[in-house]
Amino acid sequence: MSKRRVTVTVDADLLAAAAAAVERDGYASFSEWVNQSMAEKADRDRRLAQMASAIASYEAEHGAISDAELAAQAQADAANTIHVHGRRGAAPGVPGANPAAIRDRAAANGLPVRPRRSAQSQSLSAATA
Repeated sequence: MSKRRVTVTVDADLLAAAAAAVERDGYASFSEWVNQSMAEKADRDRRLAQMASAIASYEAEHGAISDAELAAQAQADAANTIHVHGRRGAAPGVPGANPAAIRDRAAANGLPVRPRRSAQSQSLSAATA
């Protein structure tokens, strides 16, 4: 893809944040960071426009989504959210420290759960790899 040089005026604090991100995250240049940031913004705007179009189509067919419907959906989403914190091998009592409990809760909420492989099947897979 061809590149073009441009001149822009931006807030000083945004320039400082960008310069810090370039150094911290290992970008080859400031231009690379700006290019990636602009690509991400363009993709986000495209997805938001698609979402707005889908909502408009839905509302044209079914009527406007009410505040009560939005609140009910938010409540349902919160009730079905599984928060995973911690890591495997974390101290007992740390939320998310028990993968089996997480799988059980997911299954209880009707979410697809991949069966845990036994230690024997794991060793067989490793032996045949």
